[in-house]
Amino acid sequence: MDAVGDLELLLYCDLGNRDSKLAIPSWVPDWGSMERIAMPFPPAFADCLWPSEVQRSKPEDDRTLKAKGVQMDTVMEVIELHFSDARYLRWQDVLELQRVANCSNLTDMYVGSGMLVDALFRTFNAGFYRERYDPPVASLLSEKEGRFAFSKLMECTSTCFRHDIRGNTKIRRYLSQVLYYMKGRSFVVTEGGSIGIAPKATRPGDWVCILLGCNIPLVIRPVERGNSIQTYTTDEKEISRFQIVGATYINTAMTGEAFLGPLPDHYRLVIKLDSGKQCFRMSFFNKHTSKTQWADPRWKDVLGEKYEELLKIKDLNEKDRKTVWEREALKARGTELRWFDFV
Repeated sequence: MDAVGDLELLLYCDLGNRDSKLAIPSWVPDWGSMERIAMPFPPAFADCLWPSEVQRSKPEDDRTLKAKGVQMDTVMEVIELHFSDARYLRWQDVLELQRVANCSNLTDMYVGSGMLVDALFRTFNAGFYRERYDPPVASLLSEKEGRFAFSKLMECTSTCFRHDIRGNTKIRRYLSQVLYYMKGRSFVVTEGGSIGIAPKATRPGDWVCILLGCNIPLVIRPVERGNSIQTYTTDEKEISRFQIVGATYINTAMTGEAFLGPLPDHYRLVIKLDSGKQCFRMSFFNKHTSKTQWADPRWKDVLGEKYEELLKIKDLNEKDRKTVWEREALKARGTELRWFDFV
């Protein structure tokens, strides 16, 4: 983590797939169990790519990792998923998807905006669609194709599966992507009304947190002693001890909502090739103008008059500039970062 300057190593932690004989902290991946953990989620923007803040433990407590972030939500309901291990598509996997979807009313409105059915079809394959990239990746389904495949699977019967679904390349591809991300995980609903895919070991009462320097949300669990969460105070801030359960895809947390609020409806996050820097970067596609921009469109709304003032500051390096903008954004939104102790 020191070498790369972020906390994305934590995305390989899975509390439910560890060798119980290994006496290692929850924030240290068990590299010997990698073949058992669920597939990684595609890159996201949950932390706005802001730099990590980590405190080193004292030598006598080198098993604790202190990291700064926010608690975004709490897990309310966990639906364990039971998919087959077959290498080919099976009818029982379609039934399992229908079971999960039918736990909710698909005609309901979703938290924030839109319909629940739209949140479901995106969540089931972790939002992995052609439009996510610029230039678009031809081998991926478009959102329109994914929405169509989802609707067909929801109304599918065993006869339909045998005669129609297996022969439809796009529906088969969507189902394959769904199984890729959902196998070995659970479907969750949070107290805030969000839905997502989380580690199989997730329990009701676990927290959904976003750490600076980690672009995908984490499910974490308070460490209890007796009937209370163990806490203590450092620098006048209460710190609780937690275990990392694992990475999670929460539909309302993947594009920096915890720090800057939701993206305007006419924007979507896009992973774009920066030809100058020869790398892929997060960018924002404006559906009204069909143009892509590097600057996050939320900055101006969040900062108000401060936005123009910050633009005029020229004598800051990139890291210091991010720190200043981050501090002002958190202040404007009333979002308070806190320290988490991971053990």
